[in-house]
Amino acid sequence: MPMMTCPKCGVEQNASDECTACGIVIEKYRRRMAAAAVEQDRDFLSEWGLYLQLPMGQQYMRFYPLKGAMIQRILEMGHGDLAMALCITATGVCLGIGALCRLFFVYRWLYHDRGGLVRYLAWPAGCALAGAQILVDGYAVTSQAGFVLMVVPVVFLCAHCFGLAAHVLPELNILHWPGRPGHLSPASGR
Repeated sequence: MPMMTCPKCGVEQNASDECTACGIVIEKYRRRMAAAAVEQDRDFLSEWGLYLQLPMGQQYMRFYPLKGAMIQRILEMGHGDLAMALCITATGVCLGIGALCRLFFVYRWLYHDRGGLVRYLAWPAGCALAGAQILVDGYAVTSQAGFVLMVVPVVFLCAHCFGLAAHVLPELNILHWPGRPGHLSPASGR
């Protein structure tokens, strides 16, 4: 018989509609948790609405209307959609930059044998800047907000995406480096 884990208490048991340990009805519990997550998204949106009704919130909107509209759009997106958009954007940017760096020898010279400061700070910062620009264009956020939103997913994904690119992609041998065997130089006549 297939096994399942209770979503509330975590007890592993035979698959059934009810938990044998805590007695909940599994499907009802899952529906309630999904409804609570949606309600939490609404709470953040309603707190923002409450802030906007206060004199301080109204003043903020007068001085920073674009930032206020950006916050409103992000809150309306919901946590799940925002997290998905950030992770997909970060993965695409890191894979794209990692692939280009691998194909054109940048990986070898500026990433491979470098220390942790370069690998885990400098390259992710560059990838976060590129991802921020995508967020600016696609989600109408400010560049500073885009950078802040991209930093965490990029820091976690950059090294893995660069490593994947290094294992999967070859380097293009379209450049002829002086001193490399088989290099054609005008002086040698070959």
